Amino acid sequence: MPRKSGGTYARLSGGGVRTLSVRRDPEFEGLQRFPGVCGGIVDDYRRRCSFWLTDYTNGLVYWSKTLSAGLFMLFATLFSTIALGALVEKETEQRIGLSEYLLMNSVAGVAHVRRAD
Repeated sequence: MPRKSGGTYARLSGGGVRTLSVRRDPEFEGLQRFPGVCGGIVDDYRRRCSFWLTDYTNGLVYWSKTLSAGLFMLFATLFSTIALGALVEKETEQRIGLSEYLLMNSVAGVAHVRRAD
C-alpha cells in the first residue's frame, strides 16, 4: 500500500482502509546538527521532551511489557558484568575483584540513568 504524505494507513477489521492523520512538524523532520559537544543529545531532548508524560503513562499502562524489558536488561547486563568481572579478577591477579567490578558497574549505571533523566 503506498504511503501518503500527511497521514498513515490503518487496516480496519472489516477490510477497509482508513487514513489516520499524523502531525508532521517540518522543524523536527530528520536529525539536525547542533554545534559543540553532545549535540545529538540536545537534538534528542528537543524532539522527545514533549512526549515525556505519554512515555511514562504508557509505561504504567503496559506494565507487563515494561517489567519484562526491565528484567531482560537486568539479567543481560548482570551476567555479562559477572563474566567480565571474573576475567578482570583473573587478569589483575585478584587486585580488582568481582565485588569491586560489580560495584563500579552499579555506580556507573546509576550515574547513567540519573544523567538520562
